[in-house]
Amino acid sequence: MESSISSLIKEGVKTGMLNARVSYPAIVESFDPIEQTVSAHIAIKQIIDGQNVALPILVDVPIAIQTVNGFHMTLPIKKGDEVVIMFADRCFDTWFEKGGIQHQSEHRVHHIADGIAIIGINSKPNVITDYDPDNLVIRNTANNQKMTLKVNGDIDVETTADVNVTCKNMTINTNADLTANVSGSATLTAPTTTINSEVTINGNTTMNGTLDATGAITSGVSVTAPSIVGSSSVTASGQEMKSHVHGGVQAGSSSTSPVA
Repeated sequence: MESSISSLIKEGVKTGMLNARVSYPAIVESFDPIEQTVSAHIAIKQIIDGQNVALPILVDVPIAIQTVNGFHMTLPIKKGDEVVIMFADRCFDTWFEKGGIQHQSEHRVHHIADGIAIIGINSKPNVITDYDPDNLVIRNTANNQKMTLKVNGDIDVETTADVNVTCKNMTINTNADLTANVSGSATLTAPTTTINSEVTINGNTTMNGTLDATGAITSGVSVTAPSIVGSSSVTASGQEMKSHVHGGVQAGSSSTSPVA
């Protein structure tokens, strides 16, 4: 008798465990960025009467991503992305609709209807190539667009496309050299730009507008411009212009020779 009862209990526990949902890998079928839910196929078939049977597609599954009150990190979730769906201990329908602390709308335990999709798992065919084991990296799959926070404190930003920064005020404070390698053009648009450092420009420079300089302007090459105006003085070929005079001439209607 005891053996029979024990077998029944074991069978009941086994059946309960087989029917309990804990977590499954799944594949996204669609993503709703408004509701922030996915529809997904469970990636593991269930054995029913000795047959492998695909479970029905899960719909309206909320996603779990990095988010707190006031800050969020969003991801462009697409069809075919792999996720982990975890099943809640109890029904959370009312909480999902209203937030806060809510009652159970139905008495469900680890039910297939109470899944939460966690973004970020990869099967072996989809592992990340060129994985950096030492630094924090935000990157695309091709690894040609990334930001790396290195353990030594450096931050590297790399891309084969454009970098656009839109802000109110921008301040860069550095006690070392500031270097930017740009294969295309670099454009800075601002009402006022102040640079408190030595600046070295290797290459052609075009300036459309007024250049106001409180210090000396020195050039080792020829300068071609419509005019160069200095409120203090201008020096050309070693000759200072403001106090420069030519000797051995008398006032009259003739002009002197060019400055030499």
